Amino acid sequence: MPRLSVLLAVLLGAGCSLSAAQLQSTVAAQVQLTVAAQEPLAVTVIVMMPVTLTLPPVASRTPRPTATPLPATPQVSVEMPPDPKTGVDTGHTLFAENFNLLGTWAVFDTERARGTWRQATYVLTLRDTDEIRWVFNGPRASDFYFEGSVAVGACKAGDQYGLVVRADTDASFYAFGVACGGRFRLLRSLNGVYEEVLPWQASPLLARLAGSTQRLGVRAVGSRFGLYINSQLLGQVEDAELTGGRFGIYAGSYLTPELQVTFDDLVAYPILSAAAAAAVAAAPTALPTVAPPATLEPTATVAVAPTRSALPTSTAVPVVPTMAATAAVPTPTVVPQLAMEGASAEPIFTEDFQIPNYWDQFTDATTRGQIEDGLYRLTLSNLDSAAWALNGIRRQDFYFSGTASIAQCGTNEGAGLVFRAVNDLTYYAFIVSCTGNYKLVEHRNGAVSELLPWTVSGAISRYPAMRNRIGVRAVGALASLYVNDVLLATVPGLELRRGRFGVFVKSNASASVTAEFDDLSAFEIQR
Repeated sequence: MPRLSVLLAVLLGAGCSLSAAQLQSTVAAQVQLTVAAQEPLAVTVIVMMPVTLTLPPVASRTPRPTATPLPATPQVSVEMPPDPKTGVDTGHTLFAENFNLLGTWAVFDTERARGTWRQATYVLTLRDTDEIRWVFNGPRASDFYFEGSVAVGACKAGDQYGLVVRADTDASFYAFGVACGGRFRLLRSLNGVYEEVLPWQASPLLARLAGSTQRLGVRAVGSRFGLYINSQLLGQVEDAELTGGRFGIYAGSYLTPELQVTFDDLVAYPILSAAAAAAVAAAPTALPTVAPPATLEPTATVAVAPTRSALPTSTAVPVVPTMAATAAVPTPTVVPQLAMEGASAEPIFTEDFQIPNYWDQFTDATTRGQIEDGLYRLTLSNLDSAAWALNGIRRQDFYFSGTASIAQCGTNEGAGLVFRAVNDLTYYAFIVSCTGNYKLVEHRNGAVSELLPWTVSGAISRYPAMRNRIGVRAVGALASLYVNDVLLATVPGLELRRGRFGVFVKSNASASVTAEFDDLSAFEIQR
């Protein structure tokens, strides 16, 4: 207050002419006037209060789902049983992989990720964060229970891994994933557009994933999916966008560089219909084994091409051929009931190659077909080629089987059965390789397409004891493939609905491959 100080100095200087009382009164009055004249000063008041910050969510590689989220604890209905193998035919497999055979899964090594075989397992390594990779294999299937063992090393919340099902293409599939933070979800990719069919859900069953091995499973029936861990139901959801496809595995790293996920012992089982389940539960009854008729008369001459005209329908009682036992292949005793469901009592076509006049026999620079020692031998002396011979009557729905063996062959070389052959250039061929793979191909006017690519199966007897009982059940647009009484796969999409039977041999890199065939038979399926 500078003006008050000056006033006091003046008054004190004049103090000799004022009394004490006058001086006190004057000073008090001046102080009051001076204070009243002062301009008010603005005072800033700061109040300290606690503040709760809301952080933005961590960015995801998938867009925000538009599907309605389910409750935090998924509601379990009776449609998905607590036991994932309820109604499952565990005696047959759609797909099986123990990673003992190299070369049947994609192997890659890039700056960001690697997929490799390691001690009979498959390892996905994600070298960088914000990375996801998947690998597909196996046949196409719609209804199944698919499970596999998965082990993860050090990981953090957000890192994930799991199983892929109904993979129609590399951009359309379902992925069942579990995250190291204790959550699970079902993701759908449709033409590269991602959506969470079942958003991330917490579960106490996923409390300890890091550094552990878990058995993950997916049960798919129509539009319903059940998600399992160690045979315990986590949750279920419905989605009808993808109705069928192949199997696979995946891993995604969001916080952990060099994340490693190891997969092993993958297997997919068919889910039986009520009628099929009843058939499997029933005790199997072996059909009688009898010798074929002593003579067979052809109804037409043999064509120049490796084909044969139709034989009359045999009136013999059913013939169920058996195969000599080897150390590598179990000896089948009866044709699988599922394969023979609805089959005719008598075969529509049989062949044991005891009569050497009813299959084309030929020899040229690269191929040879001969009946010798009660066997039909097809030999290829050309790299990456194929040969086949056709026979039998034309049929639409049937179970066709026969024994095929090869003494020596290499990768992607093998033998198989031809069915629904319209002519010598249009047919289907089910092929089994010497290295334990199988595939289904279509020949259409000489052009070849794969309905099912090479797929591994432990049910196949491999080189050097490559001897297998091969069978195919064709009903409408479906082909069910069997080896040694094991159902390997059911493949949809057959457009050729009627044709003849035959045998097939395939070479790859060997100078010579010889396949031997015996005990062919076909039974008509009555729908």
